[in-house]
Amino acid sequence: MLTIARDFLSQLCQTPAFQRGEIRVTLFCHRADLYRDLQQANVTLIEKPHSRQSWGIRLFYEYVYFWFWSLNQSVDTWISLHDVSPNVRARRRVVYCHNPMPFYRGSISARYDLKLKLFQWLYTFNYQTNLHKNRHIIVQQQWMREAFVQFYACDPAKMIVAPPQTVFSQPAQSPSPNVQPSTLNLVYPTFPRTYKNYEVILAAMCLLVDTPLRLILTVAPEMNTYAGMLAAKYGDLPNVAWVGFQSRQQVEAQYAEAAAMVFPSKSETWGLPMSEFQRYGKPIFAADLPYAKETLSGYDHAVFLDPDDAPAWAEALRMFATKGEYHPTH
Repeated sequence: MLTIARDFLSQLCQTPAFQRGEIRVTLFCHRADLYRDLQQANVTLIEKPHSRQSWGIRLFYEYVYFWFWSLNQSVDTWISLHDVSPNVRARRRVVYCHNPMPFYRGSISARYDLKLKLFQWLYTFNYQTNLHKNRHIIVQQQWMREAFVQFYACDPAKMIVAPPQTVFSQPAQSPSPNVQPSTLNLVYPTFPRTYKNYEVILAAMCLLVDTPLRLILTVAPEMNTYAGMLAAKYGDLPNVAWVGFQSRQQVEAQYAEAAAMVFPSKSETWGLPMSEFQRYGKPIFAADLPYAKETLSGYDHAVFLDPDDAPAWAEALRMFATKGEYHPTH
């Protein structure tokens, strides 16, 4: 979200109307220093450091504070970049919605992901509050546009699909010389949440212990209850590395050394790791779901698999490991 907010402000500052002084921007943020390099004479930064402490404080700002603040301003356009449509007085409103959880219909275990289950309920409520007061609703993918039209009865004319314009300035790195050619690394860089569907790929790895494949997970047992359960059940697999949280540089190194990416997640707005990995031109084995097909649209090395069929994942990965073959699907 920080990247999106900074990109938005940067692009706005480059418009002719802004440069002529016809636009004045007020940006609410939790840390002004994150935007200081973009600040100009007609950009005002208002820092609210407590806004990220809890959802209660966040919603107080969205539904109470912003209303009273906007009463004394002449706001032409209010743009909310983080899902919630606040109570404000403005000539027109726009909201950018990026979280897919209200539309996730898979099971969420309260035992392993109680916060996520509550978060899903909260987001469902927050999305619909004031939603129809917006002039435009911006989403990242076509499937989310259709979901808003279906579940919230949004006017299709209000919906704008704006895919992330990810630009990678760095060239793809070459594998480190100490990488053993007999090992084929698979990467799945994501945080342990139940909808990330780790079980299907871990069950597949149980069937692949006799292959040179090794799965690298950015998961450690102490991260949360769900991660602890996964490690207790699959922690003894010799072909799975539980590396825990990784820095940006470490993730890039894993991309460079990997033979392929696996991405069985059942719910994503975009699936940014898949976008990042495409520049290496290596296979991506992904869930056969709308978000993945949009993210990988036009990519010639994508293989889509049933997110609930572990044997199918194992079969596709075994063919890749033993014969170097995979069958791209679109």
